Amino acid sequence: MDINWKEFGLVALFGAVGGALSLVYSLTVGNPPVISPLPWGIFAYTFLGAASGPLGVYLIAKTDTQRHAIHCLMFAAACGFSWAPILDGTSGLGREQ
Repeated sequence: MDINWKEFGLVALFGAVGGALSLVYSLTVGNPPVISPLPWGIFAYTFLGAASGPLGVYLIAKTDTQRHAIHCLMFAAACGFSWAPILDGTSGLGREQ
């Protein structure tokens, strides 16, 4: 299996953007961030989003990245935005097999 690292990096980048937007959203609506203080929260939300993007795109949805490139990147951002359910969902995949 040949890995396209440029594509993987873009998916992770869009996931990181989604994670950062998740922090901005939680601060905007008045919910306290899950991870605080804020400097650590920025790093953690971005990192968790960057991890959730590829997990959601490649492991959960098994998206055809060649035919649906824009959809893939937007889905990666959505996975990064909702990083907690994505990480919870992928943790159960290993136990089912």
